[in-house]
Amino acid sequence: MRRKFLLILMLLTSVVFISGCSGHQQLNQKLVVQGIGIDQGGEVYTVTVQALDFQNPIDEDEPNIKVIETQGNSLTEALDNISKKTSLRPVYSQNLILIVGEEAAKSGVNNFIDFFVRHCETRPKVEICVSKNKASEILKIKSGEKALKSKNIHDLIPVELNSDVLHFVSNLKNGKSDPWMAWLEIEDKNGIKDIHLKGVGIFKEDKLYDFLEGENAFGFMILKGVPKFDSCIVNSEEAGNVTCAIEKSVPKINVEIGEDKIPKFNISLQVSASTFSLDKSFYTHSFEDISQIVEKQLEEKINLICSNLVRKTLDSNLDLFEFSKVLRNSNPHYFKRVQKDYRSLLSNLNFEITQKVKLKATGKEPV
Repeated sequence: MRRKFLLILMLLTSVVFISGCSGHQQLNQKLVVQGIGIDQGGEVYTVTVQALDFQNPIDEDEPNIKVIETQGNSLTEALDNISKKTSLRPVYSQNLILIVGEEAAKSGVNNFIDFFVRHCETRPKVEICVSKNKASEILKIKSGEKALKSKNIHDLIPVELNSDVLHFVSNLKNGKSDPWMAWLEIEDKNGIKDIHLKGVGIFKEDKLYDFLEGENAFGFMILKGVPKFDSCIVNSEEAGNVTCAIEKSVPKINVEIGEDKIPKFNISLQVSASTFSLDKSFYTHSFEDISQIVEKQLEEKINLICSNLVRKTLDSNLDLFEFSKVLRNSNPHYFKRVQKDYRSLLSNLNFEITQKVKLKATGKEPV
């Protein structure tokens, strides 16, 4: 009984000391980081941080959005300078997005990515993206009189794209697959600036290699299962020009080893697409016939776009579609034999793409 009493007394004493901790910081002493931008010029890093400032709130219910820019000879030094500039402690646990300027991406992500992997407050699922604009310009864009919130920028990146720190570092560290980032760009329409998802920045090891836009970006998104990125126009004599939007794409990849001992990858795509209307030649073709014609045209175009993209990346010794992972999982013994020279095999790899498109009309139909 005495032992039990002493145990309770010790627990109560520890609670008193914990609750009275003098080192505890109030919310208004902190800077809750929502977005981080990294730019580089020579040996100097410029870090732009968008954060919630509870010390100077807009009103009782809404904190102020503060944009701070600091510099340093390393990312860590630039981030440390935030406290010196604001007298507030940055908190990184609520960060939503990491934006990398083009120059910093070309210099090498390994120069700074370690902070976002090892710091105790950072989260691995933070969205990561690249921009030809300076990262600082994106975080400084205003919506009306206020800065465009990091949450709105974060929401531009499709979840299916897996453009986050976790996937980027995983592809970077395995030494076989190559990483990518969503590519965000500033768009100026009649003096009003906005941000949009333009395509993808692709990397060779940790350095930015190229930007994919237009048809290449369209094909990349389909091969990654990212819906609603862009539309595609197909043409036929029976239906004229038809604009199709990709609603869903389900890619599957398997591999077989041919008699020449070269892997052949089979990529199958199940695609759902929509068009607003199919309204030409109603009197000579049924709605079902026109739908089948458009589906066939769209299948052929998707095959051409995706095949050209895969061939282009393999010829550049890039493995953006994680063929190495498929090969390792399906034939580990073969992969073990070739893994040291896997990069040299890429340009010789064989592949075949098959696709099945299902089209629906969301607007008017023939009567």
